[in-house]
Amino acid sequence: MAFTFSSSSSSVSSAQSPFGNLSNLILVKLDKHNFLLWRAQYQQLLEGLHLFGYLDGSVPCPPMNVTTKKDGVVTSSINLDYLNWRTQDKPLLSWLLTALKEEALATVVGCSTSHEAWSTLCRVYASPSRARLMQIKHDLHHLNKGSKSMTDNFHKVKSLSDSLATVGHPLHIDDIILYTIGGLSSEYDSLVTAITTKTDEISIDELHGILLQHGLRLERQSSCSDITPQANTAMHKSQQPQDRPFSNTRGRGRGRGRDRSPNALGFGSSSPKVTCQVCGKIGHSALSCFHRFDLAFQASNSPTNSKALSATHTIDTTDNDWYPDMGGTHHLTSDLSNLSIHNPYHGNDKIAVGNDTSLDIYHIGNTVLHTPICSFHLKNILHVPAITKNLLFVRQFCHDNDVVFEFTDFGFTVKDKHQRTPLAST
Repeated sequence: MAFTFSSSSSSVSSAQSPFGNLSNLILVKLDKHNFLLWRAQYQQLLEGLHLFGYLDGSVPCPPMNVTTKKDGVVTSSINLDYLNWRTQDKPLLSWLLTALKEEALATVVGCSTSHEAWSTLCRVYASPSRARLMQIKHDLHHLNKGSKSMTDNFHKVKSLSDSLATVGHPLHIDDIILYTIGGLSSEYDSLVTAITTKTDEISIDELHGILLQHGLRLERQSSCSDITPQANTAMHKSQQPQDRPFSNTRGRGRGRGRDRSPNALGFGSSSPKVTCQVCGKIGHSALSCFHRFDLAFQASNSPTNSKALSATHTIDTTDNDWYPDMGGTHHLTSDLSNLSIHNPYHGNDKIAVGNDTSLDIYHIGNTVLHTPICSFHLKNILHVPAITKNLLFVRQFCHDNDVVFEFTDFGFTVKDKHQRTPLAST
């Protein structure tokens, strides 16, 4: 049997390799966490180039040699189809290896064809990827905007939903909307209601635009609140000795279904408050009372001949301190003048107190408390005229001002969260 080798290069496909610039098209390199995305990216590209058959085995490797028999003589020669196949497969294998990170590259050492390398990668990473698929769904269910911008939050949802779509688990538009608005804070409640009750279909781009505009509006309101001074609610020095800049007065309060601290600590000293002559409530004058034009209204604690529209008002030396509250959900105040920016409250929530009664919420707003060292921002304050103490929700206060509270037997200290520098103390 004779063996021959054809040296004619014209017999072997000399078409220019398509792999010249393909490495620039692969943006994600394979590691143990991203196999689903990596495979979808790689497979789509190679299918478009009609090369994926080399990887999945649908274009198998031809025999290396072919034999012919002529005049009783059997001749073996190199199979030109084999050479053409290798001309495509070897660059494809090389390109595949460049799309792997070091840990993934170690799993395909010794693979001689792109099909062998591809099969190894699928076998090694397919099972963990099922866990990754469940993780993506878990992340969607537990999304929370938190301190992220609206754009970043939206892109997070979009990225996770795209990840599911690329691996054959696309989400319906309603599910994407649900996941997007599900992680928003209470500041977006009105917008969420408008979106969920909307009868017309809404696109992803339209949803993004609506959320972005609402987020920008909230940021503008917050920035206005941050630069607005409010002397009436400033944390101020008490009438105690100068080495104790804040008072250690004690009081009791309750709010929003939670028991307040029985020994709440107050900022500052007591100061006079206005009592309305129309309704008898503390925190506003007759000129700003909701009932000032209601001729049929009669306050329970005022005589029939009460001068409801009188511009004069009485002074009540009610405690105007702010008391740290560990168990609530919002800052509470009875004095509307404590809010530098406020809007009427249109919700249905009430403040639950210990005697099984509920107190109405009239306004919600923001303010700034000043100290000789710095200023503290109070956001989402609920105006509850019937509350007896101004309550400072510690958790929100610490979050908004990046501080921590340290309580001792003698009082408390407010410190910078990172530097641990004292900013205020009793």
